[in-house]
Amino acid sequence: MSFFSTTANLRHSTRLPAGIDKTQAVAAILQDHKAFIQCGPHSVDCEEVQGDEAAKLAATALATQKEHPLPEDVRAVVEAYPKEDAAGKTFAVYRVTDVVQTLPAGLWDSRVVSTYEMTDTASGVYVRIRSPMSIVMDTTWTVVEVDTEGGGPLELELVEEIVIYCSRLLMGTVKGLCEGGWQQIHANMIKRLTEGESAELGKH
Repeated sequence: MSFFSTTANLRHSTRLPAGIDKTQAVAAILQDHKAFIQCGPHSVDCEEVQGDEAAKLAATALATQKEHPLPEDVRAVVEAYPKEDAAGKTFAVYRVTDVVQTLPAGLWDSRVVSTYEMTDTASGVYVRIRSPMSIVMDTTWTVVEVDTEGGGPLELELVEEIVIYCSRLLMGTVKGLCEGGWQQIHANMIKRLTEGESAELGKH
């Protein structure tokens, strides 16, 4: 990593409503990729990327592990692409357009096109987002069981753990977008989980 680049780590979590099944939650809001992307507060368009372009991104992910390391289970899935790995998981790529009205003037156009490299895991999904100006964000999304006060039944929590790689000059802006949007994303996911495809999702 160059002197001009840096990294940052963020973690956000939200308790899921009582009575939700963990397997159902993982399948409905994390491993349904297009539903996952639609929960973004700025997303307006999504198309799947296949063929040579997706294969090139898989190769890039494997070739840049020194700069952007992959978890072992994710690496195994990417290495198997375009086939599934032994557990039936696969690597998928989407081109996503976001409209972000709060960007500083001159940084980007308000329409930002990124690629989402998505790999299902045993308890969620691993998402690598590549955005303009060499911004990379790796996020591990999981649904985990957590203890409750008083020793009651275990509850479920939606967890996102983010690693941001970008220029030092951009880090404040990128972190600000993450910190300003995560609660809406989590709220949209819960609405999608409890209300289904008819849920009216919040957008910024």
